[in-house]
Amino acid sequence: MIPLLLLTFWLGARGLNADIVWRDEYHSLEDAGVGYLGPLSPVGVWRNLADTNPWHAPGYFLLLNGWQRIVGADPAALRAMSLLVGLLAVAVCYHVGSQTAGSSVGLAAAALLGTSAFFVHFLHEMRVYSLMALLSVATVALYRRLADERRAPSWAVWLAFVGCAAGLFYSHYFAAVTLAGLGVYHLLFARKTRRWWLVLGAMLLSGALFAPWLAVLLRALGLVAARENLNTPALGFGDALVALAYQLSNGATPLLVVVLAAALVYRRRGWRFLLTVAAASTLLLLGLNSLIEVMAAGRLRYLIGLWPLLALFLALGIVALNRWRRLGWAVLALWVGLGVYNSTVGDLTPDLDGAAYVFPFHRVAQTLDARAHEDDVVVAYLPDDSLRADLYETIATYYFAPAQIDYLLVWTPDEATWETRQADYLRVLAGRERVWLAAMPGRKPAHLADLIGALQPDFGPCPPLDASADVDVQLFARTSDACG
Repeated sequence: MIPLLLLTFWLGARGLNADIVWRDEYHSLEDAGVGYLGPLSPVGVWRNLADTNPWHAPGYFLLLNGWQRIVGADPAALRAMSLLVGLLAVAVCYHVGSQTAGSSVGLAAAALLGTSAFFVHFLHEMRVYSLMALLSVATVALYRRLADERRAPSWAVWLAFVGCAAGLFYSHYFAAVTLAGLGVYHLLFARKTRRWWLVLGAMLLSGALFAPWLAVLLRALGLVAARENLNTPALGFGDALVALAYQLSNGATPLLVVVLAAALVYRRRGWRFLLTVAAASTLLLLGLNSLIEVMAAGRLRYLIGLWPLLALFLALGIVALNRWRRLGWAVLALWVGLGVYNSTVGDLTPDLDGAAYVFPFHRVAQTLDARAHEDDVVVAYLPDDSLRADLYETIATYYFAPAQIDYLLVWTPDEATWETRQADYLRVLAGRERVWLAAMPGRKPAHLADLIGALQPDFGPCPPLDASADVDVQLFARTSDACG
């Protein structure tokens, strides 16, 4: 497990500062009252979300608010919370598998989860999704402990179960299906003893703790019903299942089918429990989405609470395949290899929200740190094939507003309007002494040379800065003295 956790850590940590804070991450910062977007007290976070953003439950934003009080507001440090809870999810997944069906199942389940490219993607985002995975598998682990009548659980275990189960509701509305899946197993297969009633009461109590937010949830459901653009692209049950299989298998759906078939016939210790919880949670979640229609192809992240549950059941298939010359470990090695490849150089997740935000504002801001003057302006020349400039406005503000640096976003979506817009850009720059021009190497737009040529009658290039693989930043100044 130690090498596996180190591998998962490396896969997640390499992305902590690799890309910009994109729109949804910015909204996370805004909702949590972090950095210059705050400060907000915990009560302020609760009220702000209830009033302005009922789409989301407040749990993650309260945690992010507390986390930034410890680590500060640097994006990489804030993203590290997702990495931490994701690593905990992998460790707890190992624990559940080991306690339920043996250490080999635990190790296989942790490997399937910890090297899933889809799961790794969210280890370096300021979003709730790795927390959903942790709370999901932690609730399962605590349920197993409470349901074990060979040992009397302490009050700490009871409180931890209620807290994690309630946390499912407060992390994401879809995360609560894990508790529903446990409820299906509890009603159908658990022995109806006094402990059974106590566990059922703990489940009901965790749901009751969500009551203070229930009115906000009902208002969000009303908003969903009123917004047709949310419903139109929603995935149907079958399409969502196919997309789930593709992402869960690191792009190798046939491999998943083989492992799933092996798991279905491997009826050993823990089989019924893992099958019931995984299948019930998956069917309930996909069925719920079929009713309210909010999960489009770019919102598959809503399913991530299922990842540890499905990894646990598929791990049974890995172990079952070991009956044939250790075939299971070979399949697992292939699965892990695909996950590492797709997490580093592959293209498994191009449709995930945030993937299209390519312009490295964070590198530009680092380059200008301690170099920019008060009246400087940054001209960010966006690639022709990137998002519309208006979708970058909020992000540019996030990076440049704290340092009080003015910026101008330039892009060339069509030839017909370029001359008019270039004239507008030059009028904005006319009163400046220094202009920073930033563009991406290898993705420089066709009209970048035109803009540089238009600047040079009034501005001369300053000595080049250190080269960057992500962005070229060049300073232009009216006089050579202004280059300093």
